[in-house]
Amino acid sequence: MAKERTFGKHWPLLTAIALYLVMLAVLAFLAARQNQGHLIYAFDDAYIHMAMAKNFALQGVWGVNRDGFTSTSSSLLWTLLLSATYRLFGVSQIAPLILNVLSGLLALVAGYLFLAKTTHRRWVACAGLLLLVLAVPLPSLAMTGMEHSLHLALAILFLSLSASCLSKESPDAKQRVVLLVMAPLLAATRYEGLFLVAVVCLLLLLRGKAGFALGLGAIASLPMVIYGALSVREGWFFLPNSLLLKTSVPGLASLDQMGELAGKASIRRLWDSPHFLALVLPSLLAVIVLSWQGKNPWKSIAICSNLSFIGAMLLHLHFVGQGWTFRHEGYLMALGAVVLAGAAGELLRDSPIPAFHRHQLPGYLSAALLVALIGYPIGKKAAKVLLQTPRATTNIYQQQYQMGLFLHRFYDGQSVAANDIGAISFLADLHLLDLAGLASREVAFLQRSRQLNAAQVKSLTDARGTSIAIVYEGWFEGVRENWIKAGEWKIQNNVICASNTISFWAVDPSRKLELLESLNAFAAELPPEVIQSGEYLQRAAR
Repeated sequence: MAKERTFGKHWPLLTAIALYLVMLAVLAFLAARQNQGHLIYAFDDAYIHMAMAKNFALQGVWGVNRDGFTSTSSSLLWTLLLSATYRLFGVSQIAPLILNVLSGLLALVAGYLFLAKTTHRRWVACAGLLLLVLAVPLPSLAMTGMEHSLHLALAILFLSLSASCLSKESPDAKQRVVLLVMAPLLAATRYEGLFLVAVVCLLLLLRGKAGFALGLGAIASLPMVIYGALSVREGWFFLPNSLLLKTSVPGLASLDQMGELAGKASIRRLWDSPHFLALVLPSLLAVIVLSWQGKNPWKSIAICSNLSFIGAMLLHLHFVGQGWTFRHEGYLMALGAVVLAGAAGELLRDSPIPAFHRHQLPGYLSAALLVALIGYPIGKKAAKVLLQTPRATTNIYQQQYQMGLFLHRFYDGQSVAANDIGAISFLADLHLLDLAGLASREVAFLQRSRQLNAAQVKSLTDARGTSIAIVYEGWFEGVRENWIKAGEWKIQNNVICASNTISFWAVDPSRKLELLESLNAFAAELPPEVIQSGEYLQRAAR
């Protein structure tokens, strides 16, 4: 009887959890079936965190290999959590998935607790939680094997706590302390968490709580400042290379460029992102309607939370933009789902459930059409992500994962150059030259100054005694000097890798025969869908 009462009270949360776990189980099953029974994540970046966590847990080295420090990850907390897991339970490939499942459950609980503050209608809470699962989509985010589920969960918790503080004249000391603890955790999970913190600090300033706003902003910045200082001490940049190499300073040579810097970029990117627009416009409308109804913005959790979401969205689009993959924007989709459901709950708080009348049918149909217009771009984006997730894991399995297995078997302990460094660093023990610059300081400096050329690359490979390179050929057309191509692997139905073809090169011409023989010995172990070509096959056919 008690269990029935518990389900009756919390059925929205339990329903959302069931949907999340079932969808995740289906995705994991489909992925494993396509990958010869292996658990594979949908991004090579997941293995960067795994490699760093392994080296930190076993060697005490914060780097993708044990040679030394590399400022490769912008998710400090995730790498530390994964490292602690490896230290306690041993290195495993399933640990990131378990942490993601727990983070996803935390996100649903956080969303449920937030919605409990804004609505007593359980169907509204259920709709919000189901939107959270489907719009992100949360199951696909877990299959990335990265920190985004945790970032999403902490973002919802922070938004919920900050909205409660903003809606009170004098929030109690406990709420303030918890918020001060949450802020650095959010920023340490992903630096983008600072966008949400910045908006909340601005609202606190407008609320007349300048001291608390400044303290909150300062403590939230501590992980970035402390890590930046350590990174600079090690001879790296203040920001992690994963952020630095993706950003550029906007110019000020024209009015248009100045407009972009002043905020035009975020509006333009929002307009070009229908799934974001479908969340922001209703959120803005909810703020206007609630204010028009006479709600005091500073006493309404729904208004405060929607303003925080809109501000974080605009900052993210301005400084980060919309990525070509879904993972960076997952926290924004999640925040949008819960704040919209919270606003709907507050709008309906004092309204009785209307009885159905035939003459009101046009109104119901209009409302349904409006929901469909809003839901279509979100559903279209989410459906594409869900359908492509198993295929993305297969792409990684057939390309980067096989590269890691190949290098572990034939080149363990040797110097290798590459541009995708995750799986190869986790599976093999390498002295790595990262030609993309994430894990090689010298390359990052050269990339930033646009000075990477054939002479510089030759100097780096000679100094390290680099034997072979595995790269996307088109990325390094002008920087290869005397490299000899030994073969290529081409994957099919590519949805996630930057290129469907990787090339194997003998950087040291004297190592060409060894590379040809190694590729030939490994050829039979590749998944049959991988298309092989090059001199090593021609040599074997003779």
